[in-house]
Amino acid sequence: LTDAYSRGKEILNFRSMRAWPRKELLSDPSNPEVQENRTFLQTYNCDPEKPPRQNTLPAEKEIYRSEYVLLHFVHYSTVTSVSVLSQNETDMAGLKWKDRYAEGATETPDELDAAIMLHSKTVLSEDTRSWNRQCKTRTYALTLFPMNKHDMRGHSAQCMVGIPFPLDA
Repeated sequence: LTDAYSRGKEILNFRSMRAWPRKELLSDPSNPEVQENRTFLQTYNCDPEKPPRQNTLPAEKEIYRSEYVLLHFVHYSTVTSVSVLSQNETDMAGLKWKDRYAEGATETPDELDAAIMLHSKTVLSEDTRSWNRQCKTRTYALTLFPMNKHDMRGHSAQCMVGIPFPLDA
């Protein structure tokens, strides 16, 4: 964060991909509850793709300086201390005025060398009920994408149980 700030970046924008619960940490993958002796982060920490990730969700996550971002809506910084400036204030600050504001203080960190966001979120039991059919556990080969495959009821038709590969991952 300090390095990004020194380069004039106020917002770090992370690629987002939902992490799955690790199969070996669940007592029953059909009911993906966190066991008493585990934390949520230990259980839900299996990313479906090795970094740098390409198949991410459109709703990115942000870490930002609160002095800079004045209004944040869901996943996006909608009002910043620069976007609220009038044309005269922008000129006085030595910035270039544009009729249409484009945020310039955003950076997406390199996932291999700087930082990665682990998007851990509960997976529902209806999404893992058929895990043994959706996940090819014998060969540890998973069909993960596209992210929007659903069955006739609208539930996920992809493997939503994490099986680390290689096995020592």
